[in-house]
Amino acid sequence: MEPLSEHIRGQLDRILGSPGFVTSDRLSRFLRYVVERSLAGEADQLKEYVIGREVFDRDEEYDPRLDSIVRVEAGRLRSKIDEYYYGPGRGDDVIIQLRRGSYAPVFEQRQRASTTDSPDPADQIATGAGSRWPLGLGVLAAMLVVAAVVLWRTGI
Repeated sequence: MEPLSEHIRGQLDRILGSPGFVTSDRLSRFLRYVVERSLAGEADQLKEYVIGREVFDRDEEYDPRLDSIVRVEAGRLRSKIDEYYYGPGRGDDVIIQLRRGSYAPVFEQRQRASTTDSPDPADQIATGAGSRWPLGLGVLAAMLVVAAVVLWRTGI
């Protein structure tokens, strides 16, 4: 279920007022631009070239093939949004996502479970399997360290 525009704008203000965004004018400007354009019904116009010109002040000679500013900043923005929802936005009702492969945000109303043993709110954010990579790599690294210590101690 998609939330109402006023709820989305309220959520945008909460995100932009959070510690991860308040010191990043560039990412804040990027997020505000794509959200406002989407709410205005212009999500289909959120292309790399347009964002480069409108958000990052590139001139008419801007060539996205040569200047990757939009792609780089979109990756940073996705990470900051994930950090927000795993931190201060953990219990927020409205979720704003910028999925890979698109510059148009997706808005979702978080469904609240009525039971007392509801899952962790961060688990309800559909960030894809990519968000599990750091945990998997950490577990693998820990297993390798344990195996190395065992081999070293046994003299093999």
